[in-house]
Amino acid sequence: MTLTQSNALRRIQTRGQLPTLPEVLTRILDVLDDEASSAEDITAVLASDPVITARILRLANSAFYGARFQIDTIQRAVVTVGFEAVKQLALATAVFDSLQQVSQPCFEREDFWLHSLGSAKAAQLLAFSTDHISMPEACFTAGLLHGLGKIVLSINLQGEYDEVIQQAALDRVSLRAMEQRILQTDHAEVGGWLMHQWGFPAVIVASVRNQHAPLGYRGPYQREVMIVSVAGDMARAAGFGRAGEPLDGALSGERIEMLGLEAGEIAGIVDTLSIMLDDARTLLGLFQQT
Repeated sequence: MTLTQSNALRRIQTRGQLPTLPEVLTRILDVLDDEASSAEDITAVLASDPVITARILRLANSAFYGARFQIDTIQRAVVTVGFEAVKQLALATAVFDSLQQVSQPCFEREDFWLHSLGSAKAAQLLAFSTDHISMPEACFTAGLLHGLGKIVLSINLQGEYDEVIQQAALDRVSLRAMEQRILQTDHAEVGGWLMHQWGFPAVIVASVRNQHAPLGYRGPYQREVMIVSVAGDMARAAGFGRAGEPLDGALSGERIEMLGLEAGEIAGIVDTLSIMLDDARTLLGLFQQT
C-alpha cells in the first residue's frame, strides 16, 4: 500500500509508538537550550541518574571516543574534554541508552548500532579536519543519531518498512529512494521531525533532516550537515555495518569539496576509522551492560 507523506507521518503520530524521552534527557535538553548554563548545571542533572553518568564516563574513557586522559567524574570530564563536549556526550549517551532498548523488528540490532557508532566517529574525525565548524561537538551526536528515523519507521510501519528494505536490496537502489517510492517520506525527514518535536538543538535537527540532500540546505549549519551526510558513507566503507542500506555510497565529489578536503584525506580518515572497529564493538558491549 502506497502512503502519502501526510498519512505516513499521521500514522506515526497517532499510533503512539514513538521512543519516549527519559526524564534525565529532558533535563539535559533544557541545559543545552540555556546559554547561561554552567558545568554545575549539567553535573546536577547527571547526579540524579548514576547509570547515565557511568555510561557517559565509559564513553569518554573509551579508546573509541579518543580522550587522552582518564576521566573519573563529570567535573573532570568538563576540564579534560570541555563543557560543550560534555553536554553533547550527555545527550548522545542518554538517547543511545534509551533507543538501544527499543525493540525494532526490521534491523539486526548490533549492525544498526555499530553503523551509528561508526558514523559518529567519522563525523567527529571530519569535524576535527574541517575548518569553520561552529558546533564540532554536535557532529558526533548527530552522527550517532542520524538513523533515528529508521527506528521510528520500523516500529510504526513495520510491514511497509520491511518491504522497503527488501525491495531496496532487490532493486539495488538507496534505502531513501525506496522509502520515498513506497512511503512518500524518508528516515531523514522522520528523524528530523521527531528531534524537532523533542526540542533537540537546531544543529542536530538540521544535520539529521538534511543528511541526504546537503547541497540543498541553506541554513547556518552547512558544514555540519555536510559532515553528517558524508559520515554514514564513510562508516559503511570502513566496515561499520549497513543499517539496511544496500549501496555503498560515494566518498568523492561535490560534498567532499565543500568541506575543503581532498580525496586522499577522506581515504585516510576511512583507514583510521576501520582500525577502530574492534574498539566500537567493545564500547557497544559496555553499553549493553547494566
